[in-house]
Amino acid sequence: MQLQAANPRISQQCTTIKNVQEDLNKVKKQAIDASYQAEDLAQYIRRNCFEISGVPPSESYSGNEIVRSVGKLIGIQVSDGNISTAHPVPSFSSLMGSTRA
Repeated sequence: MQLQAANPRISQQCTTIKNVQEDLNKVKKQAIDASYQAEDLAQYIRRNCFEISGVPPSESYSGNEIVRSVGKLIGIQVSDGNISTAHPVPSFSSLMGSTRA
């Protein structure tokens, strides 16, 4: 008698477990899709970034002037309206200090 009463409960729990597994698989797929979308967005954001290295900081010229000069050298006319932000970024070696003897 107890076995007959337990069978429907076990069947119901198996159905519940299957539903939870299906929901978990849906959530996993959504997480993977969200990850790809985040990477696509990051790629879109980075496509407007341009790094010019090897130019020592100076008070005699601005970041915008450096960008315009490099643009001119490669045959692209760059105006201030084309530049959202131009600023010096410290190099890794200057942040860590000199390691040369």
